[in-house]
Amino acid sequence: MIELKGVHKSFGNKQVLRGVDLTIRDGELLVILGRSGTGKSVLLKHIVGLMKPDKGSVIVEGEDVSHVHTAELYRIRRLIGFVFQNSALFDSMTVFENVALPLIERGGMSIDEVRQRVIDVLSLVEMEDAALLMPEELSGGMRKRVAIARALVAEPKYILYDEPTTGLDPIIADRINDLILALKRDVGVTSVVVTHDIHSALKIADRIVLLSDGRIAVEAPRDAVWDVQHEEFRQFLKVFRKLEDEC
Repeated sequence: MIELKGVHKSFGNKQVLRGVDLTIRDGELLVILGRSGTGKSVLLKHIVGLMKPDKGSVIVEGEDVSHVHTAELYRIRRLIGFVFQNSALFDSMTVFENVALPLIERGGMSIDEVRQRVIDVLSLVEMEDAALLMPEELSGGMRKRVAIARALVAEPKYILYDEPTTGLDPIIADRINDLILALKRDVGVTSVVVTHDIHSALKIADRIVLLSDGRIAVEAPRDAVWDVQHEEFRQFLKVFRKLEDEC
């Protein structure tokens, strides 16, 4: 389980998180919805220990990641795969090398074991034929798939996705949504997706929360979102209905 308790974070005079309380349950696919600039990515970076709260705690597997020693933080990070918004692939490495990197850094596996694990996860995301390509040779959707493979390769318990469909055309974005659902179903990882894309949220989520004004303003199972009366949340739903009508 992951828990955020009263998490506050400011950058200079800008207060981004104002007391976030959130529990992420084992095995679920949680979507954190919110407009651009509301602190969704900041929240994710707190979970993986890339940022520390000014106040409050972030509990992963019973440990407060903001107060553990470096060695313990590395152990906790091994439980978490992170898919960055821009994919964050290393341009000087092939697809295979990008995906293999977490295994090589962790150690403890033979070359043959690393090779087989990388092939396996590239197959999961349907990118096995691109193993020897460089990132510059990939489309945006292909880069996202490679980034997801890299997050999966060390067999994490949790995967955090930062805006996984941003910048993709609707057809490719939908394929990424299908992939996230398939990985949750077939691999069984607990998944947290931050997005401002209401279409994606309604397709993939078990539960949706709205981050607004630095706090969790709405929390609802997917099948109950149409009963939510929060005005900002209903604006997201109106956008979804408008898109559906246009289709």
